[in-house]
Parts: sequence; C-alpha cells; structure tokens
Amino acid sequence: MQQTEQQQNGARRVIPCYDELITFLKSWFAKSAPVFQKPILEVNRYSGNSAQWQKVVTWVVDPTAEGKLKEISLVCDNYTPLYIRVDIGSFRRDFQVQTALTIPYGDLKLMPGIPVIVSCHSDGATAIIFDASIVGIEEL
Repeated sequence: MQQTEQQQNGARRVIPCYDELITFLKSWFAKSAPVFQKPILEVNRYSGNSAQWQKVVTWVVDPTAEGKLKEISLVCDNYTPLYIRVDIGSFRRDFQVQTALTIPYGDLKLMPGIPVIVSCHSDGATAIIFDASIVGIEEL
C-alpha cells in the first residue's frame, strides 16, 4: 500500500492509497463466495399404450439458479413399440432404442427457467411400462 504526503497549514498529513487493498478484497471475496448446490433427481413412470406423446418426467431450472444437467436415464419393458422424445430448452430429439440407456451430459449448463422434458409413446396397440430419470444440480 502506497502512501502520499501533503502539507496543509504547516502540518504533514499522510493519505494512504486504498486502491490496492480494495482490489485485493474484491478478488478475495469473488473467489470465496459460497455456492449453494441443490441436487436434482426427477423420476417417473408411464404405463399405457397411447400413440400420443406422454410427458413422463420434467425438470425446469429454478428462475434464480443456474442448472447443470448430469444425465438422463431411460428403461422400458418392451423397446420395440417405444418412441422417446427428449427436450432440453429448444433442442428436441426423437428416437428409438433397443435397450436401457443412460445419456451422460457431464455438467451441461442450463440457464434459469430452461425445461428438460422426457416424453414417450407406444405404437398405439402395445402397452409399455417406461421409466425415466433426470439427474442434475441447481447452483444458487
């Protein structure tokens, strides 16, 4: 910390320079600010034979938090008539699988309010039992 001197009415006055101290304190508290993490686990099941899309599991990132999508897991009792849809914000993917599937996303960052939706439907004639889960974290 530098100091400067001033002469005022014959008295010497020392003025400390706080720029370095303020810069240090700002960087210290910016690094050590605690981040609260809320674990997210959404699990649900669909059972039926509808040919229309059925929402199975949904997670909407809290409007005051940043989300991190870890993984989506999918399992069904009969994969032949199963159609799956995954929506992450405006991204949409429709697909079929032949076995249980876990899709790892690492720590895919999601903005506040972004929805993650897993939907499914059958061929309309065959009943299915479909389980889906979404695993993530919300950082407040």
